[in-house]
Amino acid sequence: MRFSFLFVAIIAFAFGALTFTLCKIKKFNNKKNLFTVLLVMYIAGVLGVTILCKYPGERVCSFIPFSAYAMNLTRGNTWFFMQEVFNILMFIPFGGIVGIKKKAKQTVLYGLSFSLFIEVIQFVTGRGSFDVNDLIGNTLGTLLGVIIIKAIIKRTKV
Repeated sequence: MRFSFLFVAIIAFAFGALTFTLCKIKKFNNKKNLFTVLLVMYIAGVLGVTILCKYPGERVCSFIPFSAYAMNLTRGNTWFFMQEVFNILMFIPFGGIVGIKKKAKQTVLYGLSFSLFIEVIQFVTGRGSFDVNDLIGNTLGTLLGVIIIKAIIKRTKV
C-alpha cells in the first residue's frame, strides 16, 4: 500500500484538529463542534483508505450488480466477501454521524452520493475500480448507521 493506515489515521486526526480549531474560532457550540469534527475526520479517513492507500492501476468498471458473486463463490475467494462486508461496515459511521442531524432518506442519499464520489475518483485516478456492488454495500452501510443512531436517539429520549 502506498500510504499506511497509520498515515491515514494521522491525516484524519489532523483534519479533525484543524476543524475543531476553526469551530472554536467561529464559536460553534460543543455539539456542532463534535458533529463537524467527527464528520471531517471520518471523510478524511475514508478518502485516505479508499484512494490514497491504493496504487494507481488500470481503470475497471463493473455495472452489473452481484455479477462477481457466483464466480468468487465457485473459486472459494473469501477475500471478495470480506471486502463487501468492509464496504458495509465502512459506511455505518457515516449513517450514524449524518443521521444525527438529517432525516433517514436524506442521509441515505448523502451516503450514496459520497460513495459515488469515491467510485468516480477511484476510476478517474485508476486507484481502484468503479463497482456498483461498492455503491450498494456503502449505501446499505449508511442505512444501517441511520437505523442504529435513530434507535439510540429514540431510546435515550424515552
